[in-house]
Amino acid sequence: GQLKLASLAAMSGDDVQKRLVEIRGIGAWTADNFRLFALGDMDAWPANDLALQEGMKRLKSLDTRPDGKELEHRGDAWRPYRGAGALMLWHIYGILVRKATVDEI
Repeated sequence: GQLKLASLAAMSGDDVQKRLVEIRGIGAWTADNFRLFALGDMDAWPANDLALQEGMKRLKSLDTRPDGKELEHRGDAWRPYRGAGALMLWHIYGILVRKATVDEI
């Protein structure tokens, strides 16, 4: 089948996720990031993103980096704005781990 990108904007986030991962080569991480950045879905939550996991470790002062399953669970508290949480965690990762300056983020 073919994918019509314009049709995705009218779908729920879960339906977009399901439709995208049906396509060979597109996994949950890609689908979540597409939802967040292309569709503006502020509940998209790329829980398998290593930078988000490391950001959550720093934010919550955890001993170990949470895996995708744990980060998925921790993100539930931020529904329906997990995408905003993801943006914050990427900034935490950039500043605390990569040592980026604010201008570089």
